[in-house]
Amino acid sequence: MLNPAAIHLSLPLPGGLPSDAPQAGQPFRAVVQGDPGSAFLRLGASRVALPPDGPPPGTPVVVTLTGTPRGPVLQVAPQPAAPTPNTADALGTVLRQLNALPLAREAEALLPATLPRHDDTLGPLMRLLFTRGTVAADLARLGEMLATARSSGALAPALDQAFLTAAAPWAAFDAAGLAGLLRRLVRDLRGEARLAEAIQSGAALDEGTPVLREVLARLAGSAGLRDYLRRNGQAAEFDAALGRVVDRLTGAQHQQLHGHGAPYAFLEVPFPDDAGVQRAQVHFLEEGRRDPATGEPAARLVAFDLETERLGALWVALRATPDQTSCHLRAVSTKVVSALREATEELAGALGAAGCANARVTVSRWDGNRLREAAALLRRVTGLDLSG
Repeated sequence: MLNPAAIHLSLPLPGGLPSDAPQAGQPFRAVVQGDPGSAFLRLGASRVALPPDGPPPGTPVVVTLTGTPRGPVLQVAPQPAAPTPNTADALGTVLRQLNALPLAREAEALLPATLPRHDDTLGPLMRLLFTRGTVAADLARLGEMLATARSSGALAPALDQAFLTAAAPWAAFDAAGLAGLLRRLVRDLRGEARLAEAIQSGAALDEGTPVLREVLARLAGSAGLRDYLRRNGQAAEFDAALGRVVDRLTGAQHQQLHGHGAPYAFLEVPFPDDAGVQRAQVHFLEEGRRDPATGEPAARLVAFDLETERLGALWVALRATPDQTSCHLRAVSTKVVSALREATEELAGALGAAGCANARVTVSRWDGNRLREAAALLRRVTGLDLSG
């Protein structure tokens, strides 16, 4: 690890100043270049070698030329850290844009501790949680435009295939395929978690199968594709659809950062437009110590944040232990509450058929504050002892 004091350096320039050197006394920003053990700073057309224990390549520094009786000296200091933004101000800006400022208290509890408090990082997470989205429809439209681009020779087949592979878990599906889709999405969380880790640490991504967001970035940077889209008048539509998908994927990756401090995972199920589902977000949690013999937690919790055309807004909380499963359905509509209460035995039977032990279903009225429910869910796992 770099000693912070080592970044403050005074380097004599025995050869004098190059003709194109910056003006003496005027600080300028630079980035250390080279390789570990042979790092340097560029001064005009010249290189100034840094000592082996100095700042490593990639370090941003402030450089100042000063004159001394023995000749010019290069002063190297760390770049000042950017001021820490005020979370309330940044969050307030985003929530005002979403017309959701009254929910600020719940929204604050939803922020992962490691998420930088900037408008551009909070925005995707807040839009994911406060607005409806249609990732499946946008991906379907992107696929249509990419197919025509490939047939016209404007898109490399390998890049088109990478998109089809990465987008497959988000494709439209029928009801019978829902279980399979959920399994694929949960599996894909491993790839999304690599991106979440990179967001948190600033580290480069490790090698592996490209996930959807990486493939979309490659498409956005394809000069041949962009030229084709411009010539066909599709560039604006393509960029808008791609932007919406990236925004929601980014928000989901930010939400995954909660998993660094607790056994938590999140996914958004991409129902197509004609499925009658406006929102389907799922929170997965674990509770209690794991059994040393089986490796299973004391309880698993799953919360479904749903909105459908027929039933309206729903919050479904499922808690499963090896001995019992409880399912609590909450609905905004009084009629829906009555209908669900009449169906509790049928719903309990369906859970039992799916392998849930001693299933019990309850129903209650709900005020629809989904952000408060999500915040309470996350507070529930704060401070869990994960050592077992």
